[in-house]
Amino acid sequence: MDFSQTFIGWMAAGALVVTGGVALYGVFDKAKRDKKKEDEGADDRLIDILKQTVNELETKVESQQQQIDQLSKKTDNLHQENKVLTAVLQGRDGQTLEFQKEVMAAVTKGHEVHEMCKATNQNVERLCKLMEKHLATIEKTNP
Repeated sequence: MDFSQTFIGWMAAGALVVTGGVALYGVFDKAKRDKKKEDEGADDRLIDILKQTVNELETKVESQQQQIDQLSKKTDNLHQENKVLTAVLQGRDGQTLEFQKEVMAAVTKGHEVHEMCKATNQNVERLCKLMEKHLATIEKTNP
């Protein structure tokens, strides 16, 4: 065995080991880079999904805000209508109060007229009694 042959053999073996090591390092490094790219891509996908979700939620919020505004207006209208109807049904609105005043005036006048009728009726009854007495007296004196 010649030294040069052994040296070349050892050099070839060493070169083979070094080349294999470099190749393994390249494979592992590539796997690391691919994983890093995947992680960055996953982050980007997650960010895109979150942006899309935020946009959808903003749209829903706008829609719900419009519904809230419409329902608030409707509630305000119903409260106003309720106040009016409550006043009417409880007799506190202007027209009802005026009507009540007119009815009270009419009842008072009716009561006064009734009292006058009673007084007139009493006078008519007295007059009838007096006329009966007078007729009875005339009949007694003129047989």
